[in-house]
Amino acid sequence: QEAIQDVNDLGHFFLLMEHKGYEIKHGTRLGFRLQGQERFMISGRKNPMFTEEGIRAAIQGNLSAIEAGVRPAVLPRPSYRPYVPHPKYKGFLALYVHYLYLLGKIGRRQYPPRMAPHLRQEVMKAERFPFDFVLTSTFRLEGKTVHHTLKVENPGAGELRFGIGYHPAFNIPFDAQHTTTDYEFRFDRPESPVILDARPNGLLSGKCYYQWKNAASIPLEDKMFANDSFCMAGLRSATLGIYEKDTGRNITCNIEGYPYTLIWSAASEKIHFVCIEPWHSLPGAVTDPQDWDERAAAAVLAPGESWATTLSTTFDR
Repeated sequence: QEAIQDVNDLGHFFLLMEHKGYEIKHGTRLGFRLQGQERFMISGRKNPMFTEEGIRAAIQGNLSAIEAGVRPAVLPRPSYRPYVPHPKYKGFLALYVHYLYLLGKIGRRQYPPRMAPHLRQEVMKAERFPFDFVLTSTFRLEGKTVHHTLKVENPGAGELRFGIGYHPAFNIPFDAQHTTTDYEFRFDRPESPVILDARPNGLLSGKCYYQWKNAASIPLEDKMFANDSFCMAGLRSATLGIYEKDTGRNITCNIEGYPYTLIWSAASEKIHFVCIEPWHSLPGAVTDPQDWDERAAAAVLAPGESWATTLSTTFDR
């Protein structure tokens, strides 16, 4: 239920559940299992809310409640509290505790008496991501342009497989005087992008199609993302931006060198933001296994190697 409350669509829900350590079984009945479990838990067996249709309806209900102002966009969560080791007893207190132990009033302290939340989280991370890696994120501001560099390093002894991309979101409209249809995505040249089909939940189906042909721009419309994102391949443009038609104000991303670029927003009656997402890898597929060795478009780093990419975004508003 917490994951349903925190996501914008079904694809986002599946991604969050994978980050929580669950393997997902798609098909007639949706199933989840943690590492070490033999069988999948069929969540909708006892409660229809946890079927794929029920989860999608619950997410849409949450978004409608946010739009109506009856639910906050961000739910309060307990703040992270780092693990603090128990202080050693000293002086008279140490002597007092020692005699209590000798008299049988207290038992020998076991270490650790229970797994601290921080340690538990680290163990879960190690089980979920059993790789040695370093990911460094650096931002640099140059005039109106933000340069965001991601660097991946492999300090381990084995191969490191990974997929990486960007997910920047931009508020739409820019001001109260404009609406959704006052905006459009613009390439720097006419494009006929091949769309890798990810309908209806953001997972690749293995099919592809043309949505736009010889188009220099893509008009923005409410509900255009009702079936999730558009994953575009084969672009020749160096830039893709979201433009205000009458003023020319824009936010433009440099997508040169990225094999895939996605445009996306949460499925809702009215668009409140759009994402321009240059990726070096692909979204997950419906039939994808959990093993990274079999994931499409996964990059590989040998031991000691590093790799970096930069997304430059210019705000001309």
